[in-house]
Amino acid sequence: MSAAEQQLSDLFEADVDAEILDEQTQGDLQLTVCNINYRPYQSNDSGTGRSPRVQQTVVLMRADAFDFPQFRLAGTSGRGPSRFIMTKLLGATGLRFPDVPEFGKHYMLFGMPEAALRVIFSPSVRQYFAAHPGWSVRGNQQQLAIYRERHLIGDAELDDFVADTTQILTQLSRAEQELDERPEVNRRAGVNDLANMRSQYGSLVGGAIERQLQKFVVERKDLESFLASPMPRVPPLKLKRQVLGDNFPLVIVGIVFMFVGLISGVLWLAAGDGKVRLLGFVPLLLFPLIGLTMTTLTLRYRKRRMRLLREGRLVTGQVRDVQRTNTTVNNRVLHKVTLGLNDRTGERTAQCTVDGMAAKKAKELINNETPVRILVDPQDERNVYCVDLVVVSEDKNAITKS
Repeated sequence: MSAAEQQLSDLFEADVDAEILDEQTQGDLQLTVCNINYRPYQSNDSGTGRSPRVQQTVVLMRADAFDFPQFRLAGTSGRGPSRFIMTKLLGATGLRFPDVPEFGKHYMLFGMPEAALRVIFSPSVRQYFAAHPGWSVRGNQQQLAIYRERHLIGDAELDDFVADTTQILTQLSRAEQELDERPEVNRRAGVNDLANMRSQYGSLVGGAIERQLQKFVVERKDLESFLASPMPRVPPLKLKRQVLGDNFPLVIVGIVFMFVGLISGVLWLAAGDGKVRLLGFVPLLLFPLIGLTMTTLTLRYRKRRMRLLREGRLVTGQVRDVQRTNTTVNNRVLHKVTLGLNDRTGERTAQCTVDGMAAKKAKELINNETPVRILVDPQDERNVYCVDLVVVSEDKNAITKS
């Protein structure tokens, strides 16, 4: 996956394939024009799914001087998301701005923290977008993606398209500079912001996020108490869920595979005749082998992670790199985090796997060059985990309040 595809995948929260059409550098600004192809994730109370693939032309802009809060501006006219689906079926409202009603007719804005977005999308910026309907923008930290939803731009229109996106960039970068003058406004979302997403996304999506937070978020005092306790430590339940992952159902599935294979194979052999009877050896051997492999690998992984929590020694290091992977577990994309540490084996690097929420924290720690605490398995130096990537809450009632 190229650097542009990595950045676009993070912005669109999906695995994005990109065909680069043009690349430009204007001082600190890196501008990449590309046609992208991706399949967005869908989630609901009954499960998860994949929607049809999306193709569109995007201008990806990156500059070290940018520092945007995470947001998505969705144009609800043209081929963008239907306002009926967003509001009536999903219950989403986005951030509301009654002072510029035309903006609300053409756009829905989602993101966090809300206070930072209200500075970015000032009345003048909202008036600009109200006068120019049909655009969509995604932003986060040093990156912006500007596009028309589900539109592939032809060669004859490409120059005008890029010129229009640079005008949008001018509006947003000027507003981002105004945010620079408001240091009291936080640009990074915390657990409280995530817990309040129901107000923007409605009860269906927001409620699902809230339930995930209630299941996984660790209280700060519990994490610090755990790290200070003597070995073997007893990890809090929510910490185990974050570090071990929500993969125990794979053990159940593996056991089911084994029993189904054994029972169906035996019945086939008992009831079959001649050569047909020999086909019973396929489920009798194959299904238990698949189930045993699935169960064994999952239990081995969980045992190594549990040993790391209970007996791992704590060292100091830094986050060096974060890379998105193509692996998804329970609709959560996994990322590889590269850590630099100095322990009894000397200076070295190691990797751990985290989900998207922890990956965002890791990227912030790279930008800040902040030292981090790392647990190292005494029996396997490659088995590590950065405990400062654990999603924590400072307030015991931060989630339940919402």
